[in-house]
Amino acid sequence: MLKCARETETSAQFCFSIDGLDEHDDDIRIIDLIKKLNEPTNIKLCVSSWSRTAFDTTFGNTGYVLRMQEANEPDMLNYALSELARTDSSNVDCEPVYQQLAGDIAKHSNGVWLWT
Repeated sequence: MLKCARETETSAQFCFSIDGLDEHDDDIRIIDLIKKLNEPTNIKLCVSSWSRTAFDTTFGNTGYVLRMQEANEPDMLNYALSELARTDSSNVDCEPVYQQLAGDIAKHSNGVWLWT
């Protein structure tokens, strides 16, 4: 498929989505592959991975990085706060404790909703 995309003489555009880069053991090999895939102007890539030093160093300053854990954290905080308040049947003001606990939950969830 890559060979076809590279050698095409038409105005065809290609987009590849690749998930789970962090599940491969050879970061350098994956980085080289991503760079090669990104060379032709008619190919666009959307790749995803958990944060890894090699990926962050290579691609972190490109301006095209979206860290989902940063994007999700405010919503996770609100969700955790609402769930804590919903389960509290006491009349005691626990808002400061809830704020701290919900903040810790959102931060340590690292953008994974299942962990919230």
